[in-house]
Amino acid sequence: MAGFTLIELMVGMVVGLIVVMTMLSLYKTASKSTAEAGYGAIMDGQIAGGIIMADRLLQSAGYGYASGSNAYGSTLQVYLASSTVSTGTAGNALVWKSGATTCQALVANGNNLIFYGPASSGYTCSSGLALPASSNASQGIITSVPVTLPNAPAAGSATIVISNAICTPFGTGTAVSSAVIASGGYVATLTIQGYAASASIQNQTCLTNFH
Repeated sequence: MAGFTLIELMVGMVVGLIVVMTMLSLYKTASKSTAEAGYGAIMDGQIAGGIIMADRLLQSAGYGYASGSNAYGSTLQVYLASSTVSTGTAGNALVWKSGATTCQALVANGNNLIFYGPASSGYTCSSGLALPASSNASQGIITSVPVTLPNAPAAGSATIVISNAICTPFGTGTAVSSAVIASGGYVATLTIQGYAASASIQNQTCLTNFH
């Protein structure tokens, strides 16, 4: 009976090894893609939930504290890093008065969105509007996924813009007049970078307590 030569056996083993390695490589790639999609879905879910929570916080911002007219700059302010910006300009933090000597803030820090002053009293800002200190009580609204993903460095980053605009809360009722807009009528636009397709998500909130 004719058998296999040593060379034929070695060639067969090499071919078999190549096939196995190719299959393992394909499995590894598929597993990585599945894991990335899963973590990406988690991040987008956190972003969607964070937008809803931020919207609710902004709706109640300033409640119980008389802001008066021309609130921007006195009881409501957007910051870019440590500098104040004018209405219509994007920043990474929104600070508002929650009382005569207290403030609350929504701050975008890297891939995280943080609410400072979660207690009803807020944090102390007796000399006017002020950014919170890292030691102030806070609550995470959006937190970055603790894994390395292709789009993760951008996903979760946010900007905040305050504008004077006609605002109809919840899309119902009559729009405020131009006279009210001139002295108030503020809209907060929160834009957050999503993970899926690197698309951004935008939400607008009527700041009904500042007018």
